Amino acid sequence: MKGQKLFFPEKEKVENPKVLVRENKGNDFYFRQDCLVGKYYRVFPTSAHEIFLLQSLRKNIDVYLPADEYGGLIVSSEILS
Repeated sequence: MKGQKLFFPEKEKVENPKVLVRENKGNDFYFRQDCLVGKYYRVFPTSAHEIFLLQSLRKNIDVYLPADEYGGLIVSSEILS
């Protein structure tokens, strides 16, 4: 389609990524490392529209924080298809 903007032009495929998951414990919280199984994307938002889309996703269900120090966010491949 002509003129249609592609979401997340800067993304890369990752398989079985390691992510951080927030756990609440009473009035405190901590992060545990987990490994997701399957194909995901590491995305790097480049516009306000992409940031808004990421904010609307459910944390630790649709979008994850990567455990490595590389950056970006881990998003399920089904979200971007």
